[in-house]
Formats: sequence, structure tokens, C-alpha cells
Amino acid sequence: MGDKRLIMKKQSKITILLWGALLLGLFWFQLKILFLEGSAEEKPAFEAGQKAPDFTLNSLDGKSYHLQEMLKAKPVLLVFFSAESGPSRIEIMEFNDYLRKEKNPLFQALLVSDDSRDELLSLKQELDVILPILPDPSARVLSQYKVQSVPANFLIDQQGKLVFSQVGIEGLNVYRVQGLLKFQGQDFVIPERSEQKLEDGGTVRK
Repeated sequence: MGDKRLIMKKQSKITILLWGALLLGLFWFQLKILFLEGSAEEKPAFEAGQKAPDFTLNSLDGKSYHLQEMLKAKPVLLVFFSAESGPSRIEIMEFNDYLRKEKNPLFQALLVSDDSRDELLSLKQELDVILPILPDPSARVLSQYKVQSVPANFLIDQQGKLVFSQVGIEGLNVYRVQGLLKFQGQDFVIPERSEQKLEDGGTVRK
């Protein structure tokens, strides 16, 4: 009887160890997916200096937008997005706000997505988007730019060449776009503001 209990205890311990190992393996697999693989740098298919693929698309309002024609006026920021993507929405709201308020912006922006027309109309209304939203239902333009994930950003100068391209959740902001255009051809870094200590121990940013 004692031998049976001993065997059962050993079997129970082995079962617990096996389940523990299995759970640990599943935990590590999820951790790898969420943090290790997800943090890998995503590189766009095109680099600065390369010619940007030309295209023509109609907006939700029915207006035709031809990239090369738009570049005759100002550089273009091309944003590939998804209506369900949080980082995409943040970018859209920032660029939308800037281009609505700025009297003499340095660039234009086009928003391209293969989402359904209904999804895009809903986004336009929800975020009060004034920027041209260009449906690409066949993903033809996404394929031209080899976009695999969004947001994907391509800043194109008036010669039709890429100034900067970026893919992934890091996103892009107005200040970086302005800096890239103003200091085109140079290494651009946004300087950090210095702090001056006050007599009462506080600080003021310059």
C-alpha cells in the first residue's frame, strides 16, 4: 500500500512539473511575440533619395489626386493608415490639426487606406478630417510602396524623391516633418531645450 502511495506521489509531482514547464513555455512564447518580435525595427522598402512611385487616386469626395501634379506646389507627406489603428489615428489628428490651422504649411498630406468606404467615411466624420482621404480598395498603391503594416509614412520632395520614410507604431509628428524639410540633405536632430535653475529651486525651460 505504501509503495502505491509513493508511486502516486511521484506521478503527481511529474504531472505538476510537466504542466509547469508547459505553462512556462506558453508564457515565454507570448512574451516573445509581444515584446521581442514586436519591438523589431520595421524598415520601409524605399530609402531617402529614391524616386517615389507615382499614382492617381480619387478621394472620398470624388476629387482626383495625382502625386506628381501635387508636388509642383509643395512636398507631399503620404500616410498609409488603417481606421482601426491607434497610432494611425494619432498621426491623422496631429497632421489634420496642423494643416487646418497653419496659414503657410511646408507640406501637403494625403491619407491612403485599403479600408472600406464606409469605414473611411466614419473615420472622416469622427475625427473631422479635412485632409484628402484616398481609398485604395485594391491595395494597388500600397503594393507600389510595399507597405506591410501601418502607419507608414513617406515624405516626398518636389523632385519626386523621398526625403524620409518610416513604417511602424513609432509614428511621425509635425515637428519632425518640418525639420526634415528645412534641413533637407543635412543630419537633422531636434535639439533638447536647456533648463535654467532659479533661485527658489525651480527651473525654466528655454
